Amino acid sequence: MKLPTTISAVISALLLVGALGVVSMLTPRTSGDTLGDQVIISYEPTRTEEGERSISYEYLGELVAGKIVKDEVLEKRTENSYTRYLGTENKGTKQERDTFQVTIYEQPVYVKQGGKWYFREEATTTEAAFYKGFHKGALAYLLTPIASAASYSGFGTAGDGYEDVSTNGDFDSGNSVTFANCETATDANGFIVGSSLDTTSTLALITAQYRSNGLGNCTIDRGYLEFNTASVPAGSTISAASVQIYVTTKVNSVNDGQDYITITKPGGSWTTWDTTGASSAPDITSITTSAYTTFTLNSTGWGYVTKGGTTTFGIQEGHDVAGSMITSTTQGNSVTYSTSEETGTAQDPILNITYTAPAGGAFWQFQDY
Repeated sequence: MKLPTTISAVISALLLVGALGVVSMLTPRTSGDTLGDQVIISYEPTRTEEGERSISYEYLGELVAGKIVKDEVLEKRTENSYTRYLGTENKGTKQERDTFQVTIYEQPVYVKQGGKWYFREEATTTEAAFYKGFHKGALAYLLTPIASAASYSGFGTAGDGYEDVSTNGDFDSGNSVTFANCETATDANGFIVGSSLDTTSTLALITAQYRSNGLGNCTIDRGYLEFNTASVPAGSTISAASVQIYVTTKVNSVNDGQDYITITKPGGSWTTWDTTGASSAPDITSITTSAYTTFTLNSTGWGYVTKGGTTTFGIQEGHDVAGSMITSTTQGNSVTYSTSEETGTAQDPILNITYTAPAGGAFWQFQDY
């Protein structure tokens, strides 16, 4: 039987919506998708530990009205950084060079839509609420593939976190407690080392401690930071840089001069980290909780910055840096700080870099003739 023209047209339209929905699953969502009055940037379904389906999504927040700071260079703004103009060296000569300071977040903070910049926000809701409020073809939504909890990385994940090494051994029976015992996979006494890397928690640990539990236990935790430093141009000269982490808790039981925290450089494995201090080293005693702690990078730290690429830093406690393990059976030192997975951006790790752009520019282009 031939279907009426109107019904046939409706079915054709539904099939077209379904086809477009399948395509949209393979491409980023656009700002035309909305959830209530929120303009969606991207979304991804996942499952909770209980097997329930939930939706994590990013949406446009408030409009960034004008400049973030009064001396910002708007054309240098990126999704995870903003840049300030600090001045010009050798003005009016062939060696004229502009100096800038870029502030870099680990995760995207801003998003540009329709020629305007907005703050990037994120949220998680239930499948039912998302389905009810999401203004998009129902068939397209139902065809969205589900990411398992094990593979779903969440939004804004920059790969930061911390690495843990714990060693259990017969320390209480006359064996010395040495740093090597705590970081080496195996040793002559047959100590067992367990190592793990956490890049998904909202908090990271920096720890050096030894505890007596009948056999003895050493624990070392090293922080790991990762920044997109594409906004720092190749060929530029760095003159200052600092890393900021938001400290939530601290323990300073062993106040012996090695109870400090400093920036280092991660290696390909635990024992190949470059533990050379690359920054100032604030004593844990002086660190304030529920606030940012600033590490001023030295020239070694500047050298760790990958211009136009991705930069990684480690953070270590002083006993770990010195390779001198805490020997108290009841005490230890630790600092906990917020990672990029913390909700919002008020506590995210921050990298600040002051650099001078490569020589050249307008004077070279228009004065030599």
